[in-house]
Order: sequence, then C-alpha cells, then structure tokens
Amino acid sequence: MNEPSPIVVAGIDVGKSKLDVHLLDGGIDRVFKNDQCGRRAVRNWLLRRGVTRAVFEPTGRYHL
Repeated sequence: MNEPSPIVVAGIDVGKSKLDVHLLDGGIDRVFKNDQCGRRAVRNWLLRRGVTRAVFEPTGRYHL
C-alpha cells in the first residue's frame, strides 16, 4: 500500500509591495516582491519545496 504524501504548509502574508512567505515545516522564511515576477517566483519556490497547502493572510483591502 502506498503511503500518503506529507502535507507541507506555507503561510503567505500578502502586503502592498511584498509577500512574506513562511514554511511551517523547517521554519524557512522568504520575502518576494508583490508583482507578477515576484508571484511567479513564489509559485516556483513553493513547488520546489513540495508545498501542498498555502494559507493567505491579507493585509488591509488585499483580502478582496
């Protein structure tokens, strides 16, 4: 029987000019620009680390 894949969680604080990303397992932090290039970099960074869940914490009106 195959073992289930581990759940790897990232928390992302969405701000006006930056995205603060924290990996729950391992306590790794990174900051990315909140623009198209930065969001692409976040996606690629998370994929390379096997992240399966992302939790967003919006700031101000960015929850919309």
